[in-house]
Amino acid sequence: MDRHPVTVAQFRRFVRATGYVTVAEETPADLPGADPRALVPGSLVFTGTAGPVPLDDWRRWWSFVPGTRWDRPSGPESDAYTRGRHPVTHIAYADACAYAVWADKELPSESEWEHAAWGGRSGGAFWWGDELEPGGRPVANWWQGDFPYRDLGTDGWRGTSPVDAFAPNPYGLLDVCGNVWEWTSSRWSEVPDGAHPGCCAPGAGEGERWAIKGGSHLCAPGYSACASGQPPGRDRRSTPRRVISAFAAYGGTADQPRVGSGTTPPQVWGLDIRGGARRRTPASHAKQERRRPVSRLFRFRTHRSPLPPPICGVGPDA
Repeated sequence: MDRHPVTVAQFRRFVRATGYVTVAEETPADLPGADPRALVPGSLVFTGTAGPVPLDDWRRWWSFVPGTRWDRPSGPESDAYTRGRHPVTHIAYADACAYAVWADKELPSESEWEHAAWGGRSGGAFWWGDELEPGGRPVANWWQGDFPYRDLGTDGWRGTSPVDAFAPNPYGLLDVCGNVWEWTSSRWSEVPDGAHPGCCAPGAGEGERWAIKGGSHLCAPGYSACASGQPPGRDRRSTPRRVISAFAAYGGTADQPRVGSGTTPPQVWGLDIRGGARRRTPASHAKQERRRPVSRLFRFRTHRSPLPPPICGVGPDA
């Protein structure tokens, strides 16, 4: 497992080496019922409200901003150049898989991610113990205060933080709690991995989702859950990827192939890897379903091993 989610600097090297274009940078296909003004490249950006609001509609604090992408995370006038050690965001599941092919790694399953995140410990509310903030100090980057209008920033950060801003878990892994959500290769279901009931299963007609883990800097106790599901092309500002090596990513579709371990087909999400070439193939990619990317992190692994079932519903976001 990678020690930390994929950073802006790491993803920048991938883009420079391959010329890869992310989902958020492409013009989406015409979607039934969509506002034509929204069918432009871009992504969702979080904007805190002026005061308390009902928490039943995420559109009160998320808005689609044209021109937003991994290197312009807060809109077209923003810049991620000085955030090289922060996790990369606005990454769709397709983008995570393309990076994995290039890095010769793959996304962890939900069980693998859980096993690594607990760091060999069990029986507590969190990997660091039962107290949310030991000694009154946050041990990870999550929302302190009243969501979505007042983040006290007592953890030292408002927004994402560098991947090494907080202490690692007993396995030496960073950011397994908070900062950004992380993609996994597991499909979301009402009973994750057939073992435990889920908290955020897709509703009727929503289609296939992929499990994301870890919570983010926007997760407030009592509001979010530590495990959730995300559709293939939808990605929020707080999502990175961790590959086993580590990649925080974005969603996927039901026919998305696993990558790595020699199982990757010649064509994966429009990234042509045949003959050693790695380049974007828009014609092939255009066949894939497009939705607005939000931001997900990913971390990767390099091999498989037998692991215990996941432990769900535990953590500051439960």
